[in-house]
Amino acid sequence: MKMIAFACGLLILLTGISGIISPASLQPLTQLTTSTGAFLLLAAIRIVLGLILILGAPQSRMPSSIRMIGFIVLMIGIATAITAFMALEQARYIVSQWMEMGDAMIRLTGVALVVVGGFIVYCFAPERTQVDGTKTDS
Repeated sequence: MKMIAFACGLLILLTGISGIISPASLQPLTQLTTSTGAFLLLAAIRIVLGLILILGAPQSRMPSSIRMIGFIVLMIGIATAITAFMALEQARYIVSQWMEMGDAMIRLTGVALVVVGGFIVYCFAPERTQVDGTKTDS
């Protein structure tokens, strides 16, 4: 579970870096997520990520923080699923307004993803060992 959580953190981190470096690269992806099926897929991804974080939290460097992030992501996933059925038009409007705010808003979102993804990566990173096999202080 620890390596899966680490890989998820890396994916979040790389998405954030992509948004900071090239905001236009995320716009087509964002436009694809405004259908009901895409919203449900996004909800499923968020729910699975939340569960991975919750279940992997005991193996992390900061279990209570990771567990809290996992619960938040899980709740966002459930809200996204509900939105797909009850408020899709409002969600489309919010996404379009977010995209119209321009590159600065996309970069700001990218910064948030880098912070969260970087924290997850740090918490689940494999422990470093010295040449003699002993663990180093991290």
